[in-house]
Amino acid sequence: TYEWLDFLQRRVGDDGAREALSYYERIAWLSPAAEERLRDHLAALNPPLSREGSLADLDVDDHRLSYDYVTKLSAFAARARERPE
Repeated sequence: TYEWLDFLQRRVGDDGAREALSYYERIAWLSPAAEERLRDHLAALNPPLSREGSLADLDVDDHRLSYDYVTKLSAFAARARERPE
């Protein structure tokens, strides 16, 4: 998770990374709850980057990489829900 958020943050800065997370939630790659948790994790990254960027600065390969991370996170969450407590 942090590796992906670090990647987004380095590519497009804090605002661009938050914008990307919102976009992925709007197109249903992320649930609203997942997007909120990822925003919290993004805020916890040190140090925050002030690099300016936006969603428009991410290219097709960046979105493919993000989709790969989202599918891995989704599979991990599904396995966690299947485990008996």
